[in-house]
Amino acid sequence: MAVILEANNDFTSHIYTEKERKYIHILRTMLKDYPDDNMLTLNHLVEQDRGERWSDAQLLVYIQQGIADVNNEPPLTNYTVETLPDTWQSVCMQGAVIFALLAESIKQAGESFSYSDNGLSLSIDLASKYQGVASAMMSAYTTAKQTLKKTLRPSAAGMATGKGGSANVKVRSYAPRQWVYR
Repeated sequence: MAVILEANNDFTSHIYTEKERKYIHILRTMLKDYPDDNMLTLNHLVEQDRGERWSDAQLLVYIQQGIADVNNEPPLTNYTVETLPDTWQSVCMQGAVIFALLAESIKQAGESFSYSDNGLSLSIDLASKYQGVASAMMSAYTTAKQTLKKTLRPSAAGMATGKGGSANVKVRSYAPRQWVYR
């Protein structure tokens, strides 16, 4: 019985939209995940025989997670890959990179290896490296996400006024997650 192998980057087996292909390409470039002589992968010596580390389907999941994470930051939004504004792309891609690195750290935690014999020891632990990179990126990503969402917050100057010239709803605080209405 013959086994037919598909390439990880085969767009013909999965129907991706133009935007999904664009975002997958951007994320793959940010992760340096191309088996190309001009652009080395994350671990060129290990990955040169296997090709790309992440499949297109996996990258699309990380992109969707990045968009969902930005959507869940107050004020809540409901963007998808197709409706995402171009101005939000960089923040969502930063989130997707973090999710991809965290997923790879989970995989690498199961593949950690330690060996010692006659004073010679070998320890392979890549999980902590991926987690470290993701953690280093997390604070900048959180700040960028909050800054992006501040552009959507309501301003009291634009609200309709009721009797007495005051706004029907007064915003008491502009701090994230602490909006108080009265």
